[in-house]
Amino acid sequence: MYSHSRQLNFLHFIIHLHTNDSRVLDILCDEFIYNPNAKNDFVRSEFNFYILVEDDDRTIDKPKGDFSYVYDHEANLLHLKYLNGAINIDIDYTKRSVFAVIGRSTLSCGAALGNWILTIPMAEFLKEYGMYFIHAACLEYEGKSVLFAGKSGYGKTTISLGLMKMGWNLIADDEVFLFDKVAFYAVGGPEKAKISYKTWQKFVDILGETEAFPNKRTINLSALFPDKMREFGKVHSLCLIRRGTENRINRLKPIDAFQRLFSLAFLNSNPESTRSNFEFLANLCRNCYCYEMENNLDFDSLHTFLLDELFVHPNQSND
Repeated sequence: MYSHSRQLNFLHFIIHLHTNDSRVLDILCDEFIYNPNAKNDFVRSEFNFYILVEDDDRTIDKPKGDFSYVYDHEANLLHLKYLNGAINIDIDYTKRSVFAVIGRSTLSCGAALGNWILTIPMAEFLKEYGMYFIHAACLEYEGKSVLFAGKSGYGKTTISLGLMKMGWNLIADDEVFLFDKVAFYAVGGPEKAKISYKTWQKFVDILGETEAFPNKRTINLSALFPDKMREFGKVHSLCLIRRGTENRINRLKPIDAFQRLFSLAFLNSNPESTRSNFEFLANLCRNCYCYEMENNLDFDSLHTFLLDELFVHPNQSND
């Protein structure tokens, strides 16, 4: 049944992809935002992803993030459903495998398909290793890493590209894994980013002119900013971003930051993992500086603004 296979390196893990349609492998590997060719010093574990592509008569004009989930306690399975059943995924914690059945129409979803089939299921397995996934970009400047967390469409990738032009280094774009080892660290291994045509237009100077395109397109960050890629960084600050007409930042109490942050973490798993996820996020908010940030995408002023607001008071209390 699964006549095509391919391997991806993911941080210090290996994903073995198996499918009945080679096109899904091309899509997943092309849209994979982490560096799939990175040579790890050691491999912590390996996982098998089985993807069955079935014919269907759907038409998907624009990928939507709607999904439902059910946890089967007896079988230790998490069932995920996207696009009104066009994508069905079973995460098997016992076998450490993923079984996906997708309609052929979903191959048009491109970058979103990689997030649903690869990143979110892997996020479940990596909880066993103390690594937790949130929707955030992470950038580093002068040894201090800042998380920019926000829902899809709130400008994480746009902020990343803008600040990289201002000299910041990239740890992760849109999808970041966090772990606690004395201090809190963010890890990515950036290779690519998924951007909309609107974002593309803001960076024509480095991306070049292109005709309008639907959904999102993947760009190669390593090629654009070869000296700005970083594998991990110590988290100094957390900025919960929102759209605005000016650059503004407000300090948040840890409990307020936590309440806003947990909606950006994938918490829909078995009860034990969900509890540990909540505890991890709560500790993160207690141990870094937390802010709510409004930005107008004026990157010159945003760069100066962030340095003045985030880095000038290194000894301030986070109570």
